[in-house]
Amino acid sequence: MDIKQQFKLIQNNFTENKEFIIDGYYRIRTLDSETFELAFLVGGPCGETIVHPQITVKINENEVIGEKLIDMYTTPAKFFSREKNSLEINQALEELIEKFLKSKQLDGD
Repeated sequence: MDIKQQFKLIQNNFTENKEFIIDGYYRIRTLDSETFELAFLVGGPCGETIVHPQITVKINENEVIGEKLIDMYTTPAKFFSREKNSLEINQALEELIEKFLKSKQLDGD
């Protein structure tokens, strides 16, 4: 399954509402017709949720492209943009997609 098919599966199985599954909260937000936020969130000490990470994704006809990454749980916090950190964002996006798929056993395992 390619990354576009995996992303479509996530879109069909997750919503903008945070959903707690085993180790944290999962959410996908639609920003516009081709831009989405994919986020894994963990509980903070005061009952808030903290992105770990949140990746803004653009989808075009051929690609799923991570545009920016925010991770407020790591020390120091990470704020990556595609222009300066494309390798880190690509790796994190692959890992986050896999995490989403495994959380609901959508990965075929």
